[in-house]
Amino acid sequence: MTDDINNIIQKAYKDNSNLINNVDVFISNADIYEIIKRFDKYNPRLTAFAILCYAKMYADKKGIFYLSRVGLSNWLKIAETHLSSRYLKELINFDYVKKVSNNKNYHIIGGMDKFVSKIISYKINVNFVNKGNFVVKDNNIRREFEDIIKKYSGNCK
Repeated sequence: MTDDINNIIQKAYKDNSNLINNVDVFISNADIYEIIKRFDKYNPRLTAFAILCYAKMYADKKGIFYLSRVGLSNWLKIAETHLSSRYLKELINFDYVKKVSNNKNYHIIGGMDKFVSKIISYKINVNFVNKGNFVVKDNNIRREFEDIIKKYSGNCK
């Protein structure tokens, strides 16, 4: 079995385990405010939230991380074509992330020459320090996003 990002995300989602074992992902009010301020629709906000969680765990000190759009699509349950053509473009246009690589990094998944996933490097352009008053508890990223947004909205009243 190949240890690529797609398999890792799918396994973690099915296991309903922590994003990274023994490491919590924390989201702050400022993180949520930044997402709400930049984006006004559900899917771009969800995509920004997922990328923020991922970057908090995997980005280097400069904010650069590697991501499979297919893996992200599976995690978010958003078609990869929509994710690539709409939501990631919106995140880039609003300077939330920047694409660093030229789409030239390919990894063959599952030993099948026909199925290829592009691993692309991005740079997150917002604060991604792993601190905050909300904890992302499992890999159901939609539920986590909705719960944290509700809690954040309750704190703003």
